[in-house]
Amino acid sequence: MRKTTITILSFTVLFIFVFVGYMLRNNSMNYYETWKINWGISISKPTESKVIFESLPSFHGDGESYYVLDYDEKQFKEIKDAAFWHPLNVDSIDPLKERISSFKDSVIAIYPNEKEKYEKLFQANPIEHEERGLYYYKKKDDGSYCIVILNVELQRVYMMEWTQ
Repeated sequence: MRKTTITILSFTVLFIFVFVGYMLRNNSMNYYETWKINWGISISKPTESKVIFESLPSFHGDGESYYVLDYDEKQFKEIKDAAFWHPLNVDSIDPLKERISSFKDSVIAIYPNEKEKYEKLFQANPIEHEERGLYYYKKKDDGSYCIVILNVELQRVYMMEWTQ
């Protein structure tokens, strides 16, 4: 009798852990879903992704992050054809460079004790863009913004977020 009770309790506890884990996994949003909600852009999961940095989650939801996403040819064609992109050209390149520079400066400014670390991260992971490329920029009323650059030649997306 005692052995049966222990077995039933063990299976019940195991079931609860599996169920809770399954629910958490299915209910948690990934980056791509969050970007769609926050910025109105739909970027599919890449072949390879690299989190250059992202701040720890805070109570207010503010933070900063920088990601590099690489795509295969099929995925890239789908992303490149999305309607939200703007072409990089003579008129847009300088304002975009200023926004990228401002993002870098702002990240370094809020982590003065880790200035060298962030400078090295930006140097090791430069944002490469060319005039054939595409970009997306959105700024919200609260000061939050995202900068997304699509490098056509490298089939790469650079995603920078500043959330207030």
